[in-house]
Amino acid sequence: AWLGSWRFFRSQLDNAAYDAVFRLYRPKAWQPQSAILAIDEATLSEAGGMHIREPLARALRLIAAVHPAAVAIDVTLTDRDDKPAEDLALQQAFCATPNLVLSSLLMDDAVGGVRWEDPKPEFARCAAAIGHVHAEPDDNDSVTRSISLEKYVGRDRRWALAAEAFRLSHGGGVPLERQGGYYSGDVEIGGVTIPARRTDDGRIMRVRYPPPGVSIPKLSLQRLLDDPSLAALFAGKAVFVGVTAETLVRDRLFTPYAFGRSTTGLEINASAFET
Repeated sequence: AWLGSWRFFRSQLDNAAYDAVFRLYRPKAWQPQSAILAIDEATLSEAGGMHIREPLARALRLIAAVHPAAVAIDVTLTDRDDKPAEDLALQQAFCATPNLVLSSLLMDDAVGGVRWEDPKPEFARCAAAIGHVHAEPDDNDSVTRSISLEKYVGRDRRWALAAEAFRLSHGGGVPLERQGGYYSGDVEIGGVTIPARRTDDGRIMRVRYPPPGVSIPKLSLQRLLDDPSLAALFAGKAVFVGVTAETLVRDRLFTPYAFGRSTTGLEINASAFET
């Protein structure tokens, strides 16, 4: 009884039980409504590093032509490129992309404190929404079982990138928040009620990751540029764009299916959308 009442032990036991049941449970097969455009090693090699704004602009124009449901960009776009023409090309591609969601980061610096680091204004003007890209690894074992549907800086709130992509791909209505007590943080987005637990850090939603053997469709950005006909993969889908190259990706996280192998934040965002 004493061990069971110990918060650390209790949370570890709860996580272990959750992971075991999660791995045993096999969800019914479903048709993924999202797809991933990966900035992988081949893309970086062809671009000569992270100089990807011009190839990204070309890829987005190919995707826009097949009418995706939404396009979520999990790439930092706060700095000014040393080639203004490439910035302009990307801005124009953003403005031509339907239901575009750009990403925002929480920054904590010694001078300004906690603040949002948003995309450059010329990019942000083209976005239908700006969503945060912060995962919620467990404090005890660093496994990401959940995401925060919302993040705040003061009164300035950002919904999660996946939530904004879901909202825009399902009609774009304002999220309806339920106020059924402290622990009831359910929210209705696009006509779908999402069960969420309210915490001091906002609403927390469990992520249902695709089980082993099931995956969200993924295509290399470079492969798309080499063969534009592959853009058909993204027709009617919510497209998640970001870095998957192991040499550069910063947010490699563990899931209940990890077994020692990490997952990119981009794939976790797509899994949250599927959830």
